[in-house]
Amino acid sequence: MAEKCAIAPARLCWAGLRSTAYPGPSSRWIASSVWFAGALLTWLICFVGAELTAGAIAEVPQPNQQLWIALVQYSPAYPVVFAVSVGVAYGIARRSLPAAVLAAAQGLMWPSAGLIFLWIPKAP
Repeated sequence: MAEKCAIAPARLCWAGLRSTAYPGPSSRWIASSVWFAGALLTWLICFVGAELTAGAIAEVPQPNQQLWIALVQYSPAYPVVFAVSVGVAYGIARRSLPAAVLAAAQGLMWPSAGLIFLWIPKAP
């Protein structure tokens, strides 16, 4: 015979029978890992796009060409510096390593996505 249920936040009841709903990930590291994987993929796309754009800039003569090539080539480092800064600040404020890793992953992903849109070729 099915067990009677008492309503709890993570459980649902139908017709007086207990049935468990998905309570979410069992570890806070799961969300951090998923965000970090997505951020790393976004950053790798940003890195490849920056290298291709720097190569395209090097082919066309223009004023201050070496400066622009250097800025574009080193631009993938900016999201990394931002992510480390956010992760350290969040880790100090919250004193939680999974929360700091999650904040760092988000701090890596969003600036990287912004740089991807910056390097997308545009019509003249």
